[in-house]
Amino acid sequence: MHIPTDNLTPDDIRPDADLTGVSLAGATLSDVDLSGASLDKTNLQNVDLSGADLSTATLTKANVTNANLKNTDLTNANLQHADLSEAGLSYADLSGAILYGADLSGADLRFAALNGADLRQTGLSLNEFKKAGAAVCGADIRGESRE
Repeated sequence: MHIPTDNLTPDDIRPDADLTGVSLAGATLSDVDLSGASLDKTNLQNVDLSGADLSTATLTKANVTNANLKNTDLTNANLQHADLSEAGLSYADLSGAILYGADLSGADLRFAALNGADLRQTGLSLNEFKKAGAAVCGADIRGESRE
């Protein structure tokens, strides 16, 4: 684990942690357990969170651009209005996640599980999710283009 800030220690990276508004840009946090953590408005740009547990975490308005979230557990996470542009979400589990208004432009969604997720206002059509190979059974994509 590598945290590029003097204000945080590895002990701060734990389940149910309150990391609201913190900058973790460029950190290596693969395989960490941040389940239930509050990461609202947190800067996670270019962070390696591969294999991490972020289930039930809140990441509203978080900057997650270009982050590595491969194989990450984001089940039932709240990612409303988060910027996930260019994020690597292949094989991530976003089942039941709230992605309302999230920016998913350029995100790698190959084999991501989005079952039951709220994908409204993400700007992506059902076909785009399917082309990426994402599982979208029961996902809510109302208001999006149905091309």
